[in-house]
Amino acid sequence: MHRFFACDTVRSVFYTPPMDTLHTPRAKGSPSTAALFAPAQRSFNIRTVYSAGSGKENEDRLIAAGNCFAVVDGASSLDGSLYDGHTGAWNAACCVSAALERGFALQDEPSLTGIMQRANAYLARQMASYGIDTSAPQDRLRLWSASAAALRLTENSAQWAQIGDCRVMFIDTSGRWHMPARNYDHDRLTMIRWKQLSRAGVRDIRAALHDQIVSVRRSMNRTFGVLNGEPEMSRFLQYGEMSLDGIAHILLFTDGLSLPEAAPEYGTSFGDLARAYLTRGLEGLHRHIHALQSQDPDCRMFPRFKCHDDVAAVALTMQQAGT
Repeated sequence: MHRFFACDTVRSVFYTPPMDTLHTPRAKGSPSTAALFAPAQRSFNIRTVYSAGSGKENEDRLIAAGNCFAVVDGASSLDGSLYDGHTGAWNAACCVSAALERGFALQDEPSLTGIMQRANAYLARQMASYGIDTSAPQDRLRLWSASAAALRLTENSAQWAQIGDCRVMFIDTSGRWHMPARNYDHDRLTMIRWKQLSRAGVRDIRAALHDQIVSVRRSMNRTFGVLNGEPEMSRFLQYGEMSLDGIAHILLFTDGLSLPEAAPEYGTSFGDLARAYLTRGLEGLHRHIHALQSQDPDCRMFPRFKCHDDVAAVALTMQQAGT
């Protein structure tokens, strides 16, 4: 069963992970709702935003399953093919999210990296059923691909895994933020060139940058990682564990929640994003980003591929016992 939230959904629940289920994912249907809300040492408030962008269909996915969470961002295959009426990005997001949710429920796979690798293998099998060969160089631009970030909360720590440009951010009680995964912005040079072409008055910037975009896509799992069925993704899969001591907030989000950048040469302003989240909250941050993008519908002030990107985001706010 997919837990995909309707567009522009924000929900707030107070969830207390029971002590006896914190270290393994909860199987579907167990424990009972009453057990899920039993007293425990740590608890957290959940807010989510899941919103379609300017495209024809939402190619992001969001999962909230017990003490496990994930966001997935599909990337369209550049040859424009449709599969049963859907893009490669849509299919990638569906395959990866379904596999992640199954992995969260498994008792024999405690590792988030193992769950990610299973999702990648499942994606390869699904593509093969449509005649796409992940080992064929001529098929690389046809590959369905997706970024993903996953999180599992235990009693005292947060296990995380990330690949591509989905993000995990921790914010402590003093408002300081930390991104545990190394950041590699594979579209940075493209966006710098986009800004230059915008200033030069080029009308169809995306068409002018077609060769550059293709070159970047060919470098997936060569210079940056994605889930696309290739075994090389394992070299780019980042993971770790973060103590929850002193942590106030955890964010998981696709790049649709990134603040628009007028100067891509300086990189992404994650500090500005963290401060905007602390000031506005998750849904307020989303509205702020959407408003900035709406002021620049042609993507000339803030270089980007489309006016509004899809958004999948989860914000966890830690609560002290008794609060």
